[in-house]
Amino acid sequence: MRTMLAVVKDQLVDRDRLERLRNQLNALRDQGKINFQAVADHARISRTVVSQFASGKKTINDELAASIEAFIEPHLQSGTESHPAKVPFYVTNDVRRMITLLEDCREEKLYGLIAGPSGVGKTTTIAKYAESHDDVLIYTPGANVTLAEFLRDIAELFGVTLTGRKISEKEKQLLRFLRDNPKFLIIDEFGWIMRNGNMRILETLRSIRDGSGKNLGVVLAGHDEDYAYLMRVGKPQIVSRINYVEELEGMSKEECRQMVQPLWMTEEAKDEMARILYQQSKKGLARSVLEEVYKKCTRIAGEQMITLDMLTEAAQRYIHGLRPKARLDG
Repeated sequence: MRTMLAVVKDQLVDRDRLERLRNQLNALRDQGKINFQAVADHARISRTVVSQFASGKKTINDELAASIEAFIEPHLQSGTESHPAKVPFYVTNDVRRMITLLEDCREEKLYGLIAGPSGVGKTTTIAKYAESHDDVLIYTPGANVTLAEFLRDIAELFGVTLTGRKISEKEKQLLRFLRDNPKFLIIDEFGWIMRNGNMRILETLRSIRDGSGKNLGVVLAGHDEDYAYLMRVGKPQIVSRINYVEELEGMSKEECRQMVQPLWMTEEAKDEMARILYQQSKKGLARSVLEEVYKKCTRIAGEQMITLDMLTEAAQRYIHGLRPKARLDG
């Protein structure tokens, strides 16, 4: 199994992109819009690494380049400062762990599982990973999906038209296809395929993967409760096939702070937004709250920097029962 370090080392960044990023970094620093320490804090590297990259003494990998680009994007505005159109995607520890699992399962055709609370970025991370890998297929089942519907849907993802009438015939057709055509499938919200104790879809998926010579890499992604339910109800022949599990922990206070750092807010507004974000993360609402409150903040602020009063007004409109910091801390 390849380590994340080996994967990152293999991800080469084209020279034009690096040179453009280097020039943007230096220009923004010279204009006083950013400092290298803030960039380093966001990317979770030392200030020395940022400085050496900016001076041309050091190169960086694709993941690090993407992180720095996400940080400086809001500052790449002509004239005065303005609000970025959306909150930049921030790579948390949970996101890094998900990427490692996805990379290993895709390359080695393993059977993995990602479990975590709402709001930690499972679906967003999976979508962004798929954007940079053409061979990644994502399937999100509907409520009460049947086995026949499941087989039809994944066959369409694979580019196969099933002609058999019986389930067994459709399964054999998929097996024949996969033996010569390796695939990597991510099933998001996998809890929907085992509602009411029905494990038949997972049993069939296990059978197809085994019969294909393990030419099918699979990752199940869902909530903590889905994982616990699978471990409790799933048959040994299903559970024993899972090679790799990541149980996500949610965002730390520092990660919440770093997530709001690129936004055009006063420092006290950033502190309060980070506090709200961390508070809501315990309810599985962190990312949705951040996006919606930020959207309301920009409407209130217009072309001005977001202040604490603006943030408080926006947050109280969106979050039911939100109390001021003084009352919470008191």
